[in-house]
Amino acid sequence: MSYLLTLPESLNLKSAVRGDVRLATITNVNLAATVTSIDGVSLADKDRVLVKEQSVPSENGIYEWSSGTSLLTRSPEDGLYLQSGFIATIQEGTTLKNTLWMLITPNPITVGVTNLTFGQLAPSVANPPPMHFLSNASNVDGNTTEISLGAVPFSPSVYASLTSIEFIVILSASDTTFTATVKLYNVTDREFVTGTTLNTTNTDPTKLTSGPLTVGTASGNVKTSERLYQVWVSISGASINDQAFLDSAYFFIS
Repeated sequence: MSYLLTLPESLNLKSAVRGDVRLATITNVNLAATVTSIDGVSLADKDRVLVKEQSVPSENGIYEWSSGTSLLTRSPEDGLYLQSGFIATIQEGTTLKNTLWMLITPNPITVGVTNLTFGQLAPSVANPPPMHFLSNASNVDGNTTEISLGAVPFSPSVYASLTSIEFIVILSASDTTFTATVKLYNVTDREFVTGTTLNTTNTDPTKLTSGPLTVGTASGNVKTSERLYQVWVSISGASINDQAFLDSAYFFIS
């Protein structure tokens, strides 16, 4: 999930668009009434909650819980950054722990007015969650600049029912005159993974997916034994003052 803005805006956006939330609703919630738990877990002050099952869909979105009032109120970031392609990562819950939910309602979105629909991206809690790459160094400046983001170990062999692997990012470009590019790098074997080069010139957050990647032993394949992978980000055709922002990158197992 990303925007191309000023550095302070980008840092705020990284938190908001990444959408790490503690819990998600599994039924309609009376937002005017007090609530103490969601999905079998007791709420704590300032918990972020994905509200996604409202009978009035315009009420859906990211909420914060207050221990003082025991009420859920909209997160202040909702009106600024809740756009099509937003991904929420659910950290806890009896049913929805370790799942991903994407806002699939098309832009333009007016929070509180537009009906919002969230679709599940991640496997159920019974399956391992997708690998999620994050980095504090996710801003790219310059005419042609390339940086690598934090590396994580990953082995597809741990997924007994593996049928395919996809590489997914949410990415945007600050200006349509340049291209923002991401690709997946196998640090262990010093090679890029074939089919993971994804480009955008869209200034709106855009979901980019590689489609199924080849799992195997050949060069450019996702290897069947553990390797260390990085996300590489680059921009081209931009002025030195332009900035590309990568919010998130995922291995998605299906």
